[in-house]
Amino acid sequence: MTTHTRDLPAGTVTFFFSDVQDSTGLLQRLANGYREVLERHAEIIRGCLTAHDGIEVSTEGDSFFAVFLRVPDAVAAAGTIQQRLAAEAWPVGGTVAVRIGLHTGTAQLGFDNYVGLDVNRAARISAAGHGGQVVVSETVKTLAPDAAYSDLGEHILKGVERLEHLYQLDIPGLPQTFPPLRTRSVRPNNLPALASRIIGRNKEATELVDLLTVNRLVTITGPGGIGKTRLALEVANESLSRFEEGVFFVDLSAVTDPDLLMPAIASAVGVHHATDDGLAAALSGGERLLLLDNLEQLSAAAPRLADLMAKAAPLTVLATSQVPLRLAGETVMRLAPLASGEASPAVELFAARAAQADPSFDIEDHRSDVVRLVEALDGVPLAIELAAARANVLTPAQILDRLATGVLRTTGADRPDRHRSIEAAVEWSYGLLTPSQQQALQALSVFRGGATIDAVEAVLRRDPLDELGELVDRSLVVAEVGAVGKRFDLLTSVSLYATSRLDNANELAERHARWFCRLADDAHAPLDGDARARWISILTGDLDNLRATMDHLLVRNEIARGFDLLGSTWRFFQSSGRLDELDLWLGRFFAADETEAPT
Repeated sequence: MTTHTRDLPAGTVTFFFSDVQDSTGLLQRLANGYREVLERHAEIIRGCLTAHDGIEVSTEGDSFFAVFLRVPDAVAAAGTIQQRLAAEAWPVGGTVAVRIGLHTGTAQLGFDNYVGLDVNRAARISAAGHGGQVVVSETVKTLAPDAAYSDLGEHILKGVERLEHLYQLDIPGLPQTFPPLRTRSVRPNNLPALASRIIGRNKEATELVDLLTVNRLVTITGPGGIGKTRLALEVANESLSRFEEGVFFVDLSAVTDPDLLMPAIASAVGVHHATDDGLAAALSGGERLLLLDNLEQLSAAAPRLADLMAKAAPLTVLATSQVPLRLAGETVMRLAPLASGEASPAVELFAARAAQADPSFDIEDHRSDVVRLVEALDGVPLAIELAAARANVLTPAQILDRLATGVLRTTGADRPDRHRSIEAAVEWSYGLLTPSQQQALQALSVFRGGATIDAVEAVLRRDPLDELGELVDRSLVVAEVGAVGKRFDLLTSVSLYATSRLDNANELAERHARWFCRLADDAHAPLDGDARARWISILTGDLDNLRATMDHLLVRNEIARGFDLLGSTWRFFQSSGRLDELDLWLGRFFAADETEAPT
């Protein structure tokens, strides 16, 4: 449908753009039912546009383009559309999530449509959003001040030269938290993309954002699996607009050596060849946030962190740790389990993850069983997610029966209940695996920071493709794209459990060391040639594995192998700005070399 040019208003208007998120997925899930769902979506949007004096300009597929003469009418229409869509009884697998963008500007009429920068800006604003979200320009917010908005900060939109300050329309009764906008933020950051919305932590996220405005060190504590990292990433994304010098994520889950905390921070923020004082100087003088994730195993480095913060004011740190850092000025948020009950966050989390495992899952068919299940799991997010991943083969009642028969119960009476819940969930998932899948999980547990399929094959001594595929499907292994194809890694709690089941740990560690000594040897010549950039990328991805290999060689007092590894990779340490770490490892091997004629 297209409105004739002579019927379109000129002058100042508010442009409205909308489209359906994941329309291709809807089509695949609904097949012949897709047309009916799409028509119902169009009926809702047209009804709301008409009710608020909107003028439909055109449609294309699942997208709508309309204009409004009054800004408040456009805002009211967008909010009503989202409420109506959310309240609609969509078929299973057919929930329609629409993103809407609004911008007020000059309407320039072309041959049969609007043209000009403002209409292009409005389209880009819409494309930046997510299903269920309404994103508006600063002009819209200023001209419709009675609505509620969340500040999304300044963004760079594709094809738009100037910065855009964007806001989210907060709609009563609907979710207020969404992933970061699909834009290039003007704030430097290395934050990973969030694959799903956070559930049940809106109150804590708001509190943490507020805490970071008045505190320079905030630590989120709680047991493994409680959701510390996910919450911290949510808050870091929400805080991007506040920190002019950027927000940086420092993943310490694979770092166990306190001496490597400062090199890890330096690498994350792009500071090379720096002493502690040099790093502090580079981080001082501007608003910057560091998210230090999994600090519990690096408690011995806490004084160095305190010294860094003292010298690098106004640097702010958001940390996650199973225990407080116990530093002066630290503010601690202890993360509790998700609340349980009929309409609780714990039930909502199970329902969302179960639907991912089985798109036909309907919470209304199982609500009472799910309530009892999440209560039995103490509301621990990881335990809930691991249980929900089994919804493709078991009903919630069957999962609950397995809990009752002791499959998810541990005997560690000296452990906190919530820790026992997570161990039990992992133990149960482990128990469902075949022996070969269990062996693959054990082999993967000796790696640090993940591994390529070739590396896993070298440690396992057989092709692990089928086992890894199954482990990824069961949510026990995470697969991500690395420098040379897919990399496979374990959640921390899964890794700890798999490690506890090893009966040949020394043998696997030696196979691991042999593989990475060989990798270092293979890198030696290319690091001095045209392929240097590629090999720096490869070795960066496996830096934690190289560190684990050097630790292994030091424990076994295999000094010559250690010097060979460092000799093969010294160019990597130099070219990637890690000469301080190279010096650290060389010092350790020289100190351990007790021969009369050291190498």
